[in-house]
Amino acid sequence: MGKGKKIKIISVIVVVGIITIFHYVTELREHSHHIFYQSLYFLPVMLSGFWFGLRDGLLTSLSITMLYLPFTFIYWKGFTAGDFNNVMEMVLYNAVAVIIGVLRDQERAGQKRLHEAESLVAIGKAVSGLVHDLKTPLIAIGGFTRFVQKNLDDNSPHREKLDIIVKETRRLEMMASEMLDFSRPLELHRSKEDINQLVNQSLAIVSCIAQEKKVTIQHQSSSDLPLISFDAFRMKQVLINLLTNAIEVSPKGETVKLYSYHKGEKLIIDVSDQGSGIPIEQKEEIFSPFFTTKRGGAGLGLAIVKKIVEAHWGYLEVLENTERGVTFRVAIPFL
Repeated sequence: MGKGKKIKIISVIVVVGIITIFHYVTELREHSHHIFYQSLYFLPVMLSGFWFGLRDGLLTSLSITMLYLPFTFIYWKGFTAGDFNNVMEMVLYNAVAVIIGVLRDQERAGQKRLHEAESLVAIGKAVSGLVHDLKTPLIAIGGFTRFVQKNLDDNSPHREKLDIIVKETRRLEMMASEMLDFSRPLELHRSKEDINQLVNQSLAIVSCIAQEKKVTIQHQSSSDLPLISFDAFRMKQVLINLLTNAIEVSPKGETVKLYSYHKGEKLIIDVSDQGSGIPIEQKEEIFSPFFTTKRGGAGLGLAIVKKIVEAHWGYLEVLENTERGVTFRVAIPFL
């Protein structure tokens, strides 16, 4: 928590406390003073809503309600006009908190989307130019290395070194391909497909990685899923990426679970791992471009997955597992 936010929180608490004290120490016959104090309560409510959003604004209004309730009950006269006014004031505190909080949260969300859109455009242009310059030398390095490798004796001590160069060049080419996928506008080629068939194809592709890591993949799917309109190539990219990530973070001997089913008018695909989970401070960042905790990763895998899912009018979210690890949930509407 930053210093500025702490000061704001303390300010709200102090103002609420002072107003409440004045309410309780002022005699009841001083009606004008109490009306004035009631009006002053709107100040911390509005400040909290504007500064912190709906949750903290509502927390402030509810705190004021709890502090003011004893005063109302002490001087309760059987629901007179004054009693009714006190009750309505408490209702208004919470109503104002909700209205200002919702508006503030919407404004922040809009600003965040605008900032992300501007950043993505700038990043996309920079990445596109960078990848274009990288591809030619990478192809040349990989090609010359494989040529030299073919002309070496099987027992040559240099063969292992060349293997490393080929593997690293291939990895850089894959990273460059990911960067291009991220920077280009996404064009979908939709067709009616069987999601279970696509899942089975994706599982076959990642099975070697799972065997190497000694991780088991458990798959369960609803048999009554209808044909769904989506881009098969892109959706396979989503599944392979999520499954690969889940396998890589799960310890040896654990199980990665994949469930596909329908919920209302949406297709749901859950990929659960048995890893160490995601720290709270990183949950907002994991879908950001170039954010990665993996050594040698480009940090674009989840960003591309999110982009593909949202292009299908769906959403991608992270859920905490009951024991350990996380579940990545893909939700796509039936079209």
